[in-house]
Amino acid sequence: MIAGLKDLDNFAVTLEFAEKIISGFSGCNNYWGQYKIHGVQFRILGALASTLKMCQDQQMSLEAEFLGKLTKVFSFRVNGDRLELDSKQGKILLVLRRTGVEDLLGKWQVISIHLPKRKAIVSVSDVLYLTFRKDFVQVSAGCNTFRGVWGLEGRILYLGPLTTTLKECEETAMVQEKALLDALNSVVGWRLAGNNLFLLRSDGGIAVSLLRSNKA
Repeated sequence: MIAGLKDLDNFAVTLEFAEKIISGFSGCNNYWGQYKIHGVQFRILGALASTLKMCQDQQMSLEAEFLGKLTKVFSFRVNGDRLELDSKQGKILLVLRRTGVEDLLGKWQVISIHLPKRKAIVSVSDVLYLTFRKDFVQVSAGCNTFRGVWGLEGRILYLGPLTTTLKECEETAMVQEKALLDALNSVVGWRLAGNNLFLLRSDGGIAVSLLRSNKA
């Protein structure tokens, strides 16, 4: 998450670090590139690449401002759960907050279920939801309801074991429910991109795609 840019309440921006690779979501598009750290100095190597979606004018403006500031970063410092990125003149350009449990809490609508064995992505109806509470996760799977424990350790997501009710529904609903349960059982990681949440498999692929829901 980012502070330091105006009007970001409705547009989450992310920054992720891997070995030599920086990536994230800039308000509309996903971006990535190479970086180098020497002591407290930080710099991006070359130009950043990104996807080429078009979004609302406000999102595009914020995205351009964020990426522009990111390319000007010269040094960094860590302050608790905050990462402060400064210019060469020592001016704070961006302030980021480490994402964690609080960012997943709430209700998420299941958008698609990814089935790697069939090399398929299944679009679903709007009746499937995951709700993360502090002590448990609940899954409304269209027919039955699953419930279990969950937790985070950095980018690792622990999910389940899940208990379930035992209703019988029409075949289409049961097939979709099984696909969702199988996908959830494969989840080991997570990634946020704006209001989208991606639950990831061990191979880095997406198991389930979700959208933050405004429904209670």
